[in-house]
Amino acid sequence: MSFLKNSLDKSFIKSIFGNKKFQSVVGNPPYVRIQNLDDDTRNLIKKHWKLIKGDTDIFIPFIELGIELIDENGKLGYITPNSYFTSYAGKI
Repeated sequence: MSFLKNSLDKSFIKSIFGNKKFQSVVGNPPYVRIQNLDDDTRNLIKKHWKLIKGDTDIFIPFIELGIELIDENGKLGYITPNSYFTSYAGKI
């Protein structure tokens, strides 16, 4: 799962994109329960991402990443389940 670690490591992302912002971000983030990740990946997510609450799916930090990558008038389009509308993990 090193691709997940790289995708969610803010220092790695910054080394690739710098402070560049995008007009659009489109994706299909992975749907993996945080309990199914190794300890290193869980710790990385909790260290870098603010929107993690409780037992969540890993697509939540990808939503936060997308928001950070778009410019002020940018558009974000992801294919996701709708579980964040009804779960504790979706509350801000």
